[in-house]
Amino acid sequence: MIRNVFLSIGSLGLLLVVLMIVLASCRGHYQTAPFTAEPPLPSGLEIRHYPALAIATTSMADPSGNNAFGQLFRYISGDNTAKQKIPMTTPVFTGDLGEKKPEMAFVMPSSLTNPPNASSTTVAVRKLPPGTFAVLRFRGLRSTKNESNALSRARALLKETAWRETGTPYFAYYDPPWIAGPLRQNEVLIPVSPASRH
Repeated sequence: MIRNVFLSIGSLGLLLVVLMIVLASCRGHYQTAPFTAEPPLPSGLEIRHYPALAIATTSMADPSGNNAFGQLFRYISGDNTAKQKIPMTTPVFTGDLGEKKPEMAFVMPSSLTNPPNASSTTVAVRKLPPGTFAVLRFRGLRSTKNESNALSRARALLKETAWRETGTPYFAYYDPPWIAGPLRQNEVLIPVSPASRH
């Protein structure tokens, strides 16, 4: 019977099933930054309320982000004042996170109430303030073009809602580098408040 199911799915379908299982397993392995969400909007946007989040962050002087990711990964691997290994979480945030410069940030696990300082001066540990965001998912590799397209679409959809942009958007990435672009889960987050407040 199982053999018949596989034959009916076909090789391409089977490959997609395997990939979806791998993705679900990969994402499910990591703790995700907590939030609460409003009821779904017809526009496709999701309104989320995030609490203050402890983050480890570093400057993205290299547009590819490879150097920034490496510095943050070394921090959670024990390159910190406590020599402590810190579990990886999702998402990885990129963009202007309040310091008026491009940054990359790892969210600290909720169980880590007092994250250690980094051994390197290039990594800082601080709080990302709480906020309300209009969130739109998109696929693809991290690139200026993909981010610009996603942001433009999110802003267009936002105009059809009762929410208005109030701050600088940034981006969230959920998948490791080896996941193919079309299968990746990415998000653009736009700070918002109800339009009636303007």
